[in-house]
Amino acid sequence: MCLLVEVTRRTLDDADVQLHEERAARRQAEDELATQQRVIKRLTDQLLDATGYQGEPLLPAARHTLDLDKEDSQ
Repeated sequence: MCLLVEVTRRTLDDADVQLHEERAARRQAEDELATQQRVIKRLTDQLLDATGYQGEPLLPAARHTLDLDKEDSQ
């Protein structure tokens, strides 16, 4: 009986360690994805701001519609 308890305990400990590692990897992947999404948004905002619409500068109303903040264009 003691052997069965010890094997079960080790199995649960191993599973706990693996779950912890997988959660940490998931958090890291989610953080990286969030960073990439912020970079893509910022670069897209800068491109739209720099080129305007069909070569014309973006008007304040268009900037507001596209959610372009002044800090995004700097």
